[in-house]
Amino acid sequence: MADAMWKFRTLADFWRLAGWLESRRQRGLDKQAMETCLVNMTGRIRAGIDEYERAALRLDACSGGCLSHPQSARRAEVSLPHGMTVLAFLQHMGGKLRKWFDGLAAKSGGEFMAEWFRTLDQQARYASLLNNLVQQFGNFETVSMTLPGSDDLTISKPVQQCLQQMFEINTRSIRMIELARSVRKAWQQGQPHGSTGFFNTRTDLALTTRAMVMEYMIEADPVRIQMHKEQARGAGKPYAHYRFWRAAETVRQLGQVAYGDPPQRHPVQRRRYVDLDVRPSPHVCTDSLRLEWAFKEILNNALGATSSMFMTVNGVVVEPLARHAGDNPNPAIRLGVKTMNAWLGWRKREIIRLTISDEGAGIAPDILEKIHYWGFSFRKPRVSVLAEAPGKKADSQEITIGGKGIGVPFAMNVFREHGGRMKIHSVPDQGTTITIDLPIKPPFCN
Repeated sequence: MADAMWKFRTLADFWRLAGWLESRRQRGLDKQAMETCLVNMTGRIRAGIDEYERAALRLDACSGGCLSHPQSARRAEVSLPHGMTVLAFLQHMGGKLRKWFDGLAAKSGGEFMAEWFRTLDQQARYASLLNNLVQQFGNFETVSMTLPGSDDLTISKPVQQCLQQMFEINTRSIRMIELARSVRKAWQQGQPHGSTGFFNTRTDLALTTRAMVMEYMIEADPVRIQMHKEQARGAGKPYAHYRFWRAAETVRQLGQVAYGDPPQRHPVQRRRYVDLDVRPSPHVCTDSLRLEWAFKEILNNALGATSSMFMTVNGVVVEPLARHAGDNPNPAIRLGVKTMNAWLGWRKREIIRLTISDEGAGIAPDILEKIHYWGFSFRKPRVSVLAEAPGKKADSQEITIGGKGIGVPFAMNVFREHGGRMKIHSVPDQGTTITIDLPIKPPFCN
């Protein structure tokens, strides 16, 4: 097997590894193959912990001490123990992870495999590992939020190089663990096709786009939300918002979503706020979870550009831009999926083109040229006034969707990994169109 496969740098490396594992399983060598995979994976994740910490130290140095600033946790909007800075907490978690992986690597073959299998098989242990490695230690969102955002420092080459390296290490670590767990579960169940891991070899992008909008409407169902709150209260746990609840609530209110009878409560958009022009397209091979997440990041920006959300004493209220107000306005956002031939790279090939077009606030030229940088954003909260009742006014806090400088560069990286590209065209006060071209035969699945 090629040495490059164990570097885990590209989607092609993971795809080749998945194929190699399955070929070994078919020859009855699954135990040896899994051990080889886990040994290499352990070493790479352990090295990645050191790489990530060194990159964080460089980032702190070239950003003027943003991560080690006493107010770094406040800037990142996180609560850390004992008043730690973001850098100190990262180093603390890095030390704990190093100890665990060093102890794992020191075990003999049988004990080593048994410990890994316990971690992969038991949901609590698996979730704990991912939480420590990704949410606590490698929380890329926390790191980028310590930066000044719109300042030129954020887009400087040294800062961007550190952020890109940290993102790649973070993504690589998650994928390695996801692949190992999915292969383990597939082999236990005698399902060889599952050894492709996080790859979905038959991704339907037309269905994915429709399901994305449907998911927002379902997750914004007030009855569903209340049920989840009661379940959390009964279990003595805090209620956790849906990750994209702001976007979901925007779709629900501005699409005037109605819900059917229980228990399904099927949602129906009575007003075409988000319009779909989605045509059937060939199935493609993708890292479907991250690809869908990238689509959501772009759609969230479109929803934020075409509306304003306020927190009032009466709850969350969403208002469209003036040109989309009224009983039956034109759709503010249009999603399209179609198959076509286009130039992608240096040759013409068959592609699937996805477009997300909005008639929103648009992006100023000076912002558009920087929007692809990690951590670049404006995070100044604004206070607006919203009428609660005739003759009565009350101050209300405006809520912004996104604004952390992660969504666009993340999406661009995901599309690039799939052999595709993303283009942005925007006119201030008129709207933005984002075009995503993906090859029907991605390079890593050819």
